[in-house]
Amino acid sequence: MALTLEMGLKSVITGNAPIAALISGRCYPLHLPQSPTLPAITYRRISAPPSRVFGDRAFTTARYQITAWAATIIEAQTLGDALIVLFDDFVGTMSTVNVSGTVLNDIPLFDDETTRAAYVVDVELWY
Repeated sequence: MALTLEMGLKSVITGNAPIAALISGRCYPLHLPQSPTLPAITYRRISAPPSRVFGDRAFTTARYQITAWAATIIEAQTLGDALIVLFDDFVGTMSTVNVSGTVLNDIPLFDDETTRAAYVVDVELWY
């Protein structure tokens, strides 16, 4: 199920017109390629605790960290803001999975070693 959800997550990100206009398909699991073209996005699952039962329905949650990478913090934040708009109060389908989601937090970062700006958005998905 996790792989299906992650493929759907990537499709939702790259299928969003404002985000697609900025990243041109550059959306990668886990980490950026060695010499990336920016801006780009990476995503990774942070946690997926066991399913929970609420009333007569079982829910599974998964927490994802989605990072917008860019040359400047303004560009990274612009992309991060688009991710927040996409995932805050999200309801939709990822691959074949019905999903609801919300943004848990977000934070701008700067990597001194690579001189890349980043904007990290943590998202929780329920399915």
